Amino acid sequence: MTIKTQIDAEGRELTSSSAHSKDNDRKRLRRAWVVVFLLVIFQIIAFADKAVLGLVSTDAMAELGLTPTQFGMIGSSFFLLYSIVSIVTGVIASRVSVHWIVLTLGVIWAVMQFPMLLGGGAAVLLATRIILGGAEGPATAMSLTSAHTWFKPKERALPSSLIATGSTLGPIIAAPVLTLVITAWGWRWAFGVLGIVGLVWSVSWILFGGSGPFLANKKQKVHAD
Repeated sequence: MTIKTQIDAEGRELTSSSAHSKDNDRKRLRRAWVVVFLLVIFQIIAFADKAVLGLVSTDAMAELGLTPTQFGMIGSSFFLLYSIVSIVTGVIASRVSVHWIVLTLGVIWAVMQFPMLLGGGAAVLLATRIILGGAEGPATAMSLTSAHTWFKPKERALPSSLIATGSTLGPIIAAPVLTLVITAWGWRWAFGVLGIVGLVWSVSWILFGGSGPFLANKKQKVHAD
């Protein structure tokens, strides 16, 4: 019986099955880095959602008739459900694919922006900030969990670090962009732009995201090389 062989980049002889395995590994990593890129954007959006209230504060308080104290209480309400939803989502993640959890979070973030674009008042702002905060609580944990389904344990340090930098890129990217939007179109459009970006991201996640071969609940044994 003849076994077909190939030569790899380092001059080593590979059997056909070994070559096929390496080809699959390369395809996995290409898709994995696309997922990581989307999750970095996800983290930047999360920062922008938190920061937008501070950026619109002067104009929003004047239009909505709020005192600094009242506006500060609305800002603090963002964290009312933050930890609770994080814990609940962690439990749900053991039963539901993290791909769908991340998508659900992204859609909620996007949808919660539009009421303020469409003329919402102080009560609407309070309600949307509470819901938005709850939906953002699990963001980092779910992002890391999703990325880890694409990488072997020894490969996870770099993608984890890149996803963590998404929050630090927020002030560099999101804050200046939102400031330009506020200056050009008014404070309500800061929420509108975030909603549109969130919907675009959600569609991109449907098309290019997903759970990888190392999903914890798959009934297969995964070994680190």
